[in-house]
Amino acid sequence: MRGDDSFVVDEPMSHEEASASDSCNPPYSGGRGSVFKWEVRTTCDGIPLYAWLSLPTHPVYKRKPRATLILIHGLNDNSSRYDVVEKAAHERGFAVAAFDLRGQGQSGGARGDAIPADVALAEASIPPPPPVDVGAPPRPSTWARTRRQQEAKALDARRKRAPPDASFLPLLASDMREFLNDTAALLRSVLPKADDDDDDDGRLPPWLVFCHSFGCLAFIDAIRHAEYGIADAFPFVACVLNAPLVRPSIGFASKFLLKNVLQYTAPGFPLPMPDTAAYAIAKRHLTSDEDTRRAYASDEFRARVSTPRLWLAVDEAGKRLLEDVRVNGSLWLTRSSPAEQHRPLMRVKLAGRESLCRPGTDVTVAEAVAEVRNVGEHDDDECTSAVAVDQCVRYMGLQHEDMHIPSTTAAARCVTEDMNWLEACLAAARLSDEVEDGEE
Repeated sequence: MRGDDSFVVDEPMSHEEASASDSCNPPYSGGRGSVFKWEVRTTCDGIPLYAWLSLPTHPVYKRKPRATLILIHGLNDNSSRYDVVEKAAHERGFAVAAFDLRGQGQSGGARGDAIPADVALAEASIPPPPPVDVGAPPRPSTWARTRRQQEAKALDARRKRAPPDASFLPLLASDMREFLNDTAALLRSVLPKADDDDDDDGRLPPWLVFCHSFGCLAFIDAIRHAEYGIADAFPFVACVLNAPLVRPSIGFASKFLLKNVLQYTAPGFPLPMPDTAAYAIAKRHLTSDEDTRRAYASDEFRARVSTPRLWLAVDEAGKRLLEDVRVNGSLWLTRSSPAEQHRPLMRVKLAGRESLCRPGTDVTVAEAVAEVRNVGEHDDDECTSAVAVDQCVRYMGLQHEDMHIPSTTAAARCVTEDMNWLEACLAAARLSDEVEDGEE
């Protein structure tokens, strides 16, 4: 973020003033309020990231949101496809903030690829070419310019040959930290200052998280490593892991081709993914709803290419996470985990008709997350409300995308249950803070 002037403010898209009084209890009838859009500049390699923050229209909560919900999307996706979650959050007085992961959506970076950290940092170390004076006569190439061209060419070849590994996750954690810093700065600038008699002492609204697919793996990796500094700086109250993608389900033939051929010959080769291929993937793995399939395939911000390195790197990252779970007996690292009070409560949602994820891996992580589990079986006819404890819930009959882009009544209830659970966690956290303040 480069200062307040870099924010773009949109007028409310559906500004409906709530009819209830200031003391009303959510949910209420409200729409999307002011929207702020900006460009996050990453400090590690300078990749620009598209980010936005939207406020509710409630007369009280638009000035002082009850919480800030962070959205983290999945692979080959973008943050603009979660309007159902955003609307449900606004109805409960939550502000919503999100950003597009590098190489996806409207953010910069290599499209559909997972560049290793050492290659990305090496690219950032090469200075850009000097500006060309159009009016000046052409000059012969100098030694410095030739050297720069040779370095860029060598680095491009290195990028294409770089093997897949899990080192891109720290880059995502760094991006997440920059985005959260910008979001906190924006909230401080747009929300009214606390009054002298206000009990909040100017504190920001509590942090909540809604992750989907690969975004769950990226978020877990970010908060379980103390060296990233995210869990301590942003103590999240609760998190919803929606259809987590820990290790992708890859067929035997495709896996053989990826791991034994393309991994060594062309790991960074951009495999085309036209709308027809994306539609076929959506039909087989993502959703049974025809409108959702077409919307996903024709999304203008969807990456039209995907490299072998991307899927192999995600698989390697999930493999390392599972190994840590087996060794430690817990999701959290024993020596470098965040402080106990900074571990958010987590609700893990598993799709009953999941075919994109490798069988069993997500359940293993879900069980490691949920220290106190309330496992339930839900079908298309009934979904019960959640309670404020860590839990793992499987929704029978639903698929990977159904649980945040509702196409049925049962799917729509999933988002409602998420918000009910987040509200319960928020209430429990506030009660705990009041008890601690009373003891002091």
